[in-house]
Amino acid sequence: MVEEVRAMLLTLFSFDKRRPLFLLRWLTRLVERNVQPVLILPKGSLSLEDGLKLGKLLSEFSRPSVPILLGFAESLAQAEAFCKEVKKGKLGQTVPRVLPVFLNATRLKSDSRGKDFSDQLEGLEKDWENSFPLTCFIEFGRDPSHLAEASGRTSLFELSSLVAEVGFGKLRLLKREENFSSPIEWTGEVLSSLRLE
Repeated sequence: MVEEVRAMLLTLFSFDKRRPLFLLRWLTRLVERNVQPVLILPKGSLSLEDGLKLGKLLSEFSRPSVPILLGFAESLAQAEAFCKEVKKGKLGQTVPRVLPVFLNATRLKSDSRGKDFSDQLEGLEKDWENSFPLTCFIEFGRDPSHLAEASGRTSLFELSSLVAEVGFGKLRLLKREENFSSPIEWTGEVLSSLRLE
């Protein structure tokens, strides 16, 4: 009997909004390990000028064989479709190790069927295993006052296999599932690049 591979969700909370340096260092370590990060931001979260600056910065941290990709989405369902297009190689060169990294995903809107972030997240977990054994969510800023965002963060915490808080030069573990493991070897490399292990 083949054991079912469960997609693992990794969530990082950074309560300081000025922590992009941590993210860039981590992305560099991923690229060095031949893991291709696909950054997804909520559509409209950056101005055109800031988006161009970020794109240029990411290209400097990329390698020709392992480019860091940047995408914007209105909903989690739209982001899922984008990531799957990347995995299929329809948006240019890709590598076998693709890691979706969602920034402030709790600010994404409801999908076309009216499902909010929390409902979309539960659906994502069920339909994600074959494409992405590990998915990362990074939430910047303190607990949001907007009810939907707060609910989304609660859902992330509950559904994630591992949750950590980004501190000054280190990560503080908030949650780790007892059976937190994956048969996919490179997911362990992603975790070690975070210096959690």
